[in-house]
Amino acid sequence: MKLIAITAAAVVASGALGVAATAAAEPWVDWSPGKSVTEKQYIKVAPGHLDDYMTGLRKTWVPEQEIRKQHGVITNYVILIRDHKDGAEDLVCLITVYPNGGAMDPDRTRDMAIESEYRSHLSKEQGDAMQTQYNTYRTRVSDETWRDVEFAK
Repeated sequence: MKLIAITAAAVVASGALGVAATAAAEPWVDWSPGKSVTEKQYIKVAPGHLDDYMTGLRKTWVPEQEIRKQHGVITNYVILIRDHKDGAEDLVCLITVYPNGGAMDPDRTRDMAIESEYRSHLSKEQGDAMQTQYNTYRTRVSDETWRDVEFAK
């Protein structure tokens, strides 16, 4: 008799757990959108030009991101390359992390200060020449914006 009661209790408990496990999560209760926003740009680079592109990014994109980081516009940035061995075009992912969506908003004073600092590193003419060179071997595949998710404790 005790064995039947224990077995019945176990079946009821496991059924309750199954229902709880399949219950839908509710936004703002079980999870909520976080403040941090991540921008991802995917870029195809023609075979034989990955080194050219990485060298160019080191002169253009990286210094700009460092300046933006110093101004508090972004919290981090990363360059990823697809690890493949099939001889296909290289795929580069440029990732920029903002502390919140508001940091992406334009701010004339801040943005002009960043541009001025950047131009002291790389002139407009040099930057334009690099962009022209990039356009001969790269193709932007997609731009995406992602938001962190925070789960309730």
